[in-house]
Amino acid sequence: MNKLTDVSGMVLAGGLSSRIGRDKGKLMLAGEPLVKRAIDTLSELFEELIYVTNDPMTAPAWPHIKLAKDEVPHLGPLGGILAGLKVSKAPRAFVVGYDMPFVSPRLARFLVDYDVNADVVVAHTAGRYEPLHAVYSRNCIPFIADQLAAGNRRIIGFYDKVKVTMVDEPTLRRIDPELRSFFNINTPDDLKRANDLIDEEAR
Repeated sequence: MNKLTDVSGMVLAGGLSSRIGRDKGKLMLAGEPLVKRAIDTLSELFEELIYVTNDPMTAPAWPHIKLAKDEVPHLGPLGGILAGLKVSKAPRAFVVGYDMPFVSPRLARFLVDYDVNADVVVAHTAGRYEPLHAVYSRNCIPFIADQLAAGNRRIIGFYDKVKVTMVDEPTLRRIDPELRSFFNINTPDDLKRANDLIDEEAR
């Protein structure tokens, strides 16, 4: 499959997780760094891969990754999306969190292709958006910046200012029946569950 050049892949790194008690970027999953799974998946799809972090010194040392650093630290994922969009060469970016180990390449490509004219293409499951598994255009930059300047760090807070296309759960399940793409690791139990799922896949 040819890699996409008109959409970037973006991985958002976080910091210390209070629920898991340490930096999730240092967690190991199936003998590899947790973050490697998200990076490997997006590397299959996108020519440009952006890794957003507050601490570039801890970023994975892979030469094909472009690093982006939050202009103002501690603004949460929305600040990371803004930082990544600003350095993206492509007009759109597919964004995931680095703690999402089961992102489906097929579903990612589906969302990218779903509405190329939208500013945001976002999955909707269990009655809520999945804003860290979504496509954002660079048109969102000024609206995100204005929202952050106003002190609102809620990711979906600017959605009413741009064109948003929502993809419903039945459509998502046709590609990812168990919705594993949206599984993220926040607790030790989540980490154990992820390891168990990988063991099941290997059998």
